Amino acid sequence: MRNLFLITFLLMLFSTSALATAQTPDVLIYDNKVLDLFSNPLESYYKDEKDRPKFYIYPHETSSGNWRGYVAIWEITDGELFLRGLDSWLCDSGTETAPPLCRKADLKELFGDKVRGKVAATWFTGELRIPEGKQLAYVHMGYGSIYERDVIIKVEAGKITGQKAIDNTKKELPVNQELQKQELEKPKNSPLGDKSVVPKKNI
Repeated sequence: MRNLFLITFLLMLFSTSALATAQTPDVLIYDNKVLDLFSNPLESYYKDEKDRPKFYIYPHETSSGNWRGYVAIWEITDGELFLRGLDSWLCDSGTETAPPLCRKADLKELFGDKVRGKVAATWFTGELRIPEGKQLAYVHMGYGSIYERDVIIKVEAGKITGQKAIDNTKKELPVNQELQKQELEKPKNSPLGDKSVVPKKNI
């Protein structure tokens, strides 16, 4: 019984630490600038977990600092959002006679004839968050850290429909615990649920 309790405790500790890690952002090219993107539009392309490839940051390696397993490179051109590239690896499971093989993720393999040098993100409807300025509060979880400004770009089926800037210097900052709670709630509302945020292996 004591061993069972210890195993349960360690599993809970691992799951919490996997969630409680600041994430490597995607990249957005916009107005001739290369920006951090605190949103992941690619996740909504996959409707459920079985359709989503297993992405790795390196061959067969995952990280609690990048639970999705990739860094996507996005671009806004002529009022549309495009996926330009994906820094990630895909690995076959292998067989009894053949070892697993890994290869760099390729847009053509993932999107087929939708690729025209890049991929129009017509599947994405939501908001893109771009942090700007100095960091006002650090949260070791998700994209919970707060910066001086947030630029929010609204997207409807891949088309840019609006943009606004939020000045975080003029409002009271929530306490760290509240920011962490907000980040923990986000995976529950993602297309894949909270399964996608817990890596099988930390590095």
